[in-house]
Amino acid sequence: MAAGPKRPDRFVGAGQLAWHDNLRDGRLMFQRQFLGRAAGAAQLGASLYEIPAGGQLWTYHYHHAEEEAIFVLAGKGSVRLPAGKTVLQAGDYLALPVGPEGAHLVLADAGEPLRLLAVSTLHDADVVSYPDSGKIGIFSRQPLKMDAGKAVKGMFLHTDTPVSIWSGEKGDPA
Repeated sequence: MAAGPKRPDRFVGAGQLAWHDNLRDGRLMFQRQFLGRAAGAAQLGASLYEIPAGGQLWTYHYHHAEEEAIFVLAGKGSVRLPAGKTVLQAGDYLALPVGPEGAHLVLADAGEPLRLLAVSTLHDADVVSYPDSGKIGIFSRQPLKMDAGKAVKGMFLHTDTPVSIWSGEKGDPA
């Protein structure tokens, strides 16, 4: 069979990419391939996820800026939404809007792994709320400069210790 024309750089095959493990207390929660990034997408994120039986995709959360969607490629599990938990299975597509109504947690709790494609809009910054733990995550596509000279792209904070906007500021207002 003759080889076809060379594919453009924006094509990637899942078999070409490394898996990135996400562990919790030494246990694999899921593996991820960054498809969008590898293909050069600038405003649309896309990741392939493998969630082993008993694993979960992140924790219960919702975004303040980025909209997400999930398409289940294989397996069966469940998704926790604000209205409750429901079955999630191969062929299901789920849109997750910005805000509390888009809160979600994907679980591989049916005794088998889940394989899914997740897509999201990408913004320069996003805040993610974690209602179960009272945390927020603050994320930037550009590194944030911190006091210790280290650059970070995100951090988690507990929302139960608010501070004034003036807290820790130096100098007198003139």
